[in-house]
Amino acid sequence: MANSIRTLITQIRFSLSNLGAQNRFHDFEDICRHFARKRLGLNIIPATGPVQAGGDQGRDFETYKIIPELRPAKTDEVKTVEGSAAFACTIQKNNIPSKVKSDTKSIMEQGSPVDIIYFFSQENVPISKRHELQKWALDTYSVRLEILDGEFLAENLADKDLFWIALEYLQIPLNLYPEVNDIDYLKTKELWEKQTVTGVNYAAFDELRTLGRRCLFDKETKQDLMFWIGKLEELLSFESSVDFKRKVLYELVALRIRGTGTLIGWEKYLREYFDLKKDFTHPIEAGEAIVVMTYGHGAKFRGVANLTKDELRKWRAQVGDYIKTELSKEHPKTIQAVLYELKGTFLVNNTYENTVDEGLDWWLKVANMVDETPLFPLEQLSDLLTALIEFMEPNPKFDKLSEILDTHLEKRVGGFAAAEKSRDRAIAYRKKGDLGRALKELHKAKSSWFAHETLYGSLLSMLLIADIYSELGLNYAAKYYAAAVAYIASRAREEKDKTFLPRGLSALAEYEYMNGEWAHFLEHTDIALRALGAFSTGMDDKRMEKDYERAFFYSSLIYVFTEMLDPTAFKYAEKRIRAWNIDIIDDLIPMAKESWGKKDTAELIQKIKTEYYGYPFNDIGELREVKFEAAGIIWRFEWKNGLIETAKAEQLIAIIQIFLAESIRKELYLLKGNTKIIIELGENFKIENKSTPDQFCWNIIFPKNLPVNKEETERFHRESLAAAISIISELSLLSNARLTELLKSFAKEGLVNKVMAGNSYEVVFTDLTPKELYDEITQESSINKLSSLDILHKQSPFLDWKNDLIAEYEAQSKKLIEKRYKNSVIPIRLTLEKLNSDVNFKETVRKLRAEGWKDWHILMAISLIVVNYRVNSLPRIPGTNFEQMTKVFSEEMNKPESEESILVPVVEFGETEMKNLLAMSMTSTFKMIGLELKCPTLNREAIMEFARKRLRYFDDDIPHESFFD
Repeated sequence: MANSIRTLITQIRFSLSNLGAQNRFHDFEDICRHFARKRLGLNIIPATGPVQAGGDQGRDFETYKIIPELRPAKTDEVKTVEGSAAFACTIQKNNIPSKVKSDTKSIMEQGSPVDIIYFFSQENVPISKRHELQKWALDTYSVRLEILDGEFLAENLADKDLFWIALEYLQIPLNLYPEVNDIDYLKTKELWEKQTVTGVNYAAFDELRTLGRRCLFDKETKQDLMFWIGKLEELLSFESSVDFKRKVLYELVALRIRGTGTLIGWEKYLREYFDLKKDFTHPIEAGEAIVVMTYGHGAKFRGVANLTKDELRKWRAQVGDYIKTELSKEHPKTIQAVLYELKGTFLVNNTYENTVDEGLDWWLKVANMVDETPLFPLEQLSDLLTALIEFMEPNPKFDKLSEILDTHLEKRVGGFAAAEKSRDRAIAYRKKGDLGRALKELHKAKSSWFAHETLYGSLLSMLLIADIYSELGLNYAAKYYAAAVAYIASRAREEKDKTFLPRGLSALAEYEYMNGEWAHFLEHTDIALRALGAFSTGMDDKRMEKDYERAFFYSSLIYVFTEMLDPTAFKYAEKRIRAWNIDIIDDLIPMAKESWGKKDTAELIQKIKTEYYGYPFNDIGELREVKFEAAGIIWRFEWKNGLIETAKAEQLIAIIQIFLAESIRKELYLLKGNTKIIIELGENFKIENKSTPDQFCWNIIFPKNLPVNKEETERFHRESLAAAISIISELSLLSNARLTELLKSFAKEGLVNKVMAGNSYEVVFTDLTPKELYDEITQESSINKLSSLDILHKQSPFLDWKNDLIAEYEAQSKKLIEKRYKNSVIPIRLTLEKLNSDVNFKETVRKLRAEGWKDWHILMAISLIVVNYRVNSLPRIPGTNFEQMTKVFSEEMNKPESEESILVPVVEFGETEMKNLLAMSMTSTFKMIGLELKCPTLNREAIMEFARKRLRYFDDDIPHESFFD
């Protein structure tokens, strides 16, 4: 009879309960610590100590701050415990609550403070008692308490990646683990179970190494890792060459640390590795030594290896001496390249000081030798670069090196190889949280695969691109890429590529659900369900399982939410959802009702405001509005709700969002504020700036028809791109020359291909969305109680408005202020005397100073009001141009005020006038640092906010005479 997980859990639970009887507390502590490292975080160390030094203060182990550079290689996602945690454990069978309280008291009253306590008990703790103790800990010590009992531990230790703990500490029979459904593997394992290693045999070593490594990465065989490690150990019992023994030791250390996270008890193998001889026979062997050394250092740092600092330094010196000696010799180019790569690896893996930059220099030397060493393994160096992403900050040398390697890989192997490396880097960047760089690499991968007619890889990249856009809060860019996947897949020749049709539709529907476009969600989910049967294995398709679980879950929520909120919307939703006749949804609806049925409408509305990008069913009715925040700007788009209007409006939104994503690592110097963009249809394309002093506004007219051929598609798309660039240009303070250079750099990086994925948005959208949907939804009414909600989803930190100080201004700030004090007084010396005697003006000065104005701000505003008034009072000469008026203004600005000067009424110096003139003066300040105001209407608040944050305009001052009482 086949073993089951349940049988295994029962056996583990039994063995755990026997620890108390055998008085094996320290084994239980080790079990808990190993579990915690794998499930809760790497940054966990024992907390032991002699009683006279304070003992362990009730803590059996605790956390420390982890340094990312020192993490070892690993197979699963690395976790670290955030904040500070303490861990306690017990094998006693009775009075568990008393033990919990006693240990909690010791932890909280001694030693450093903690945010959370994890308490492990080999005895089970009832849920009610657990909640009672958690409340006690929170009320008494304001600390979170988590209790993990024997049943919980048994279930987790039965997982493949933790089963080695049960093997090592609980003597669980290896053969008790449920069988793996891999006939070849099982046959091989059965053979090895019946035989022992009979001598030094490279074939046997290679097979054992391969099987051991498989267990690191294969979830189905992880539980067998310790078996293969044991077989490898048998090889050490025979006399063999140093080279062979080092290979076995390398493999044992790597498998042990990567598979179990600890080297305690295995330190002898690291020592033996370096003691076999002081030299290395080949650069590859020295490279392996770097890996062994790094494993040792990482384990030492995390408290999972009893190695000394002197040992680790000695081993590093051993490798360093070898590299130095070899580099001093004459070698063929091929060996030189290998040594350069080794030197770079040695430097980027320096755990004592940061020499990454120097290491990249050595790798660049390798890249520059590629033409002379055509057989050098470029993919290996590229993989080393990818592995480095997790531990280093962005570095231009890294970018240059990856670009060189990709170029050579494309020449040597093919574009698909470069695409694979871009994809690998993208995954590493995304895992690190650098979404901007991940997006850049995925776009490169998409283009490389597409150019070399590898459609499968390109479509896969596009789905990942859509996912990252969504993570950035740019859901219309995400919609575009998901829709493009479905569009391209529907026209693909290969069956494997056609399977992306339901996947693209499912992703499109998910983004529409998040946007509150629930009519579109229901429509595209309906099409996706029909495509599922035609282009996949149906509901059993593992690639689609999670997508459809989400779709069904979302559908059940739509059903329940609309039932609570609006009978008309509910009638529409019910009709669409019931038409699918899917049992899973029928099961989910009662569960959703049970969860939300007891909540009132206010709670539901709060959920909608915090979790969605727009209110539910915002896509029905006669008018549409889309609003989102990005780069410090609240973007609002309005249009009449129709298929063509929506296709063209969302095309513009998607292009703007893609442009903003491209700008994550660029500086646009955007003004912060609100925008309103009204989109209409007409005969020809037209864009008009309608901004007011309070809001940036544009009216855009797009051609009223859909494109009917390739030329029209490209023209309409160019017009949308031009509109997007025009809007962003007028919101940006970049000069036209600098903006042109930026656009050239975007073009070089493939902007045109990024905003045109397979076909234009309007073509893709109208291909996947039937006109009949709009015939239906435009007749429906929006949900009244939701349509007025001000929903603005929190933007991604990557798209925050940049507010750091502009270096060009900072460098000359003091000199500019000194100049302003000197020059501003020239045309207003007498006016100042009059103003200082005016009560109303004194009140204005008081208010402005309360807002942070310095005296030089007030002087500048006064002088500009005076000079403007005087220039406007001069007789107008017909034909006077702008340059001549500027000259007159400059002359008045530099003319000392006298009794004959035109008198300016005091009423001209009101608070509003002062602010307006100071804001106008800022445009001159911008020009001094290469910036330029291009929006035709002055938005005073936006300009002053930019100056306040980017120039620290209201922070700086210098010693000066007193001008105001």
